[in-house]
Amino acid sequence: MLRREVGRGGVCVVYEAEHALTGRAVAVKILLPEMAGNEEARERILSEARSLGAVKHPCIVDVLDAGVTDEDEPYLVMEMLRGRSLEGLLVARRRLSVADTVFVTRYVATALAAVHAAGSIHRDVKPGNVFVVRDRSQNIRVKLVDFGLVRTSKPTPHTPRLTGAQSLVGTPEYMAFEQLMLRDDVGPRADIYALGVTIFECLTGQVPFPGSFQEVLVQLATRPAPSIADFRDDVPQPLVDIVAKAMHRDPEARFATATELAEALARCIPERGFTNLLDHVAVPVAAPPRTGAPPPLPSGHRERAARAPYQTTVRMKSDTGVVLEGRSEDISEGGIFVIAGSSVEKGARIDVRFALPVTGALMSFPAQVRWVVERAPHKVALGLAFLAIDDGSHRLIREYVSAVL
Repeated sequence: MLRREVGRGGVCVVYEAEHALTGRAVAVKILLPEMAGNEEARERILSEARSLGAVKHPCIVDVLDAGVTDEDEPYLVMEMLRGRSLEGLLVARRRLSVADTVFVTRYVATALAAVHAAGSIHRDVKPGNVFVVRDRSQNIRVKLVDFGLVRTSKPTPHTPRLTGAQSLVGTPEYMAFEQLMLRDDVGPRADIYALGVTIFECLTGQVPFPGSFQEVLVQLATRPAPSIADFRDDVPQPLVDIVAKAMHRDPEARFATATELAEALARCIPERGFTNLLDHVAVPVAAPPRTGAPPPLPSGHRERAARAPYQTTVRMKSDTGVVLEGRSEDISEGGIFVIAGSSVEKGARIDVRFALPVTGALMSFPAQVRWVVERAPHKVALGLAFLAIDDGSHRLIREYVSAVL
């Protein structure tokens, strides 16, 4: 049974669902209705299922089932992750400590080693596709997700190559020079470059080369990547050198394998500096009133409401009629943290609509934009404070936050 929408992209939508017999929460990925007749899109979701099925690793999201519905719609069933994306963590913290950065990205490197050993290339390694979660034993784990752009280096009749040398796919800021040049020899070292950019962003709060495909290509072609040492002086030199090597324009000058990169990162783990990645408070707001006039914008010291990771799609409508679409990263009794494709002014009053935790019921509340953080072109983070909320919804959110934390 589908409970609520977790997120959507240009091709697929992901729902949280409940298994009819076991009651287990799972994530179900299916094509958007408008993509149902797109043969390449259909094959991509099945290719993702095959790629995930071919590699088993604790740092890669588990695939539980896949197939085609009676309506001829391909689908993919995966474990339901409860945690925060690395992208959301970077929005909340601006940048991570050396210890946290090495902890997260070392495990991503081990996941990539397993992907490459299975004969595939991920091609979309970035903070938005890395999740920090808590397992059933309450241990912190790192998961690499979204294999929608994966390419099999040795395709078979059952795993056709969907994009050839002349197809440009991925996120430009994390794409290697050879990818942007549409070369036909793109291999696993392109993923190593993308992870190098991700480490750079974790430590500095920005990507080395921002912009569109063309803008990133020009920058890569005309100047060397900046050094982490230019942005902060507390990063050990060995780690500075590791990132520089991983981001080298020449793939032959990078690490030969993801395993080699993981081993290099393991030698850089400091004894101190680790933080609780899942209990970080991102939005400092108090719980909203359930009746009465909305509160004024906060100023000075204020109570910080406990927040729990929570991913769901969010629709925001301003009083001028502008509609924004986004996804949440966490929720509290006082508000919700959203990553969206466009911005709205700080202090603006909006109506926010999303699926409640526990029941999945769609609800709409008046809210106010407390903070705005520009992340990249066409991406912004918004901290929304609820201005009023009914008792039932308030109770569900409180119970969810208490249960997760």
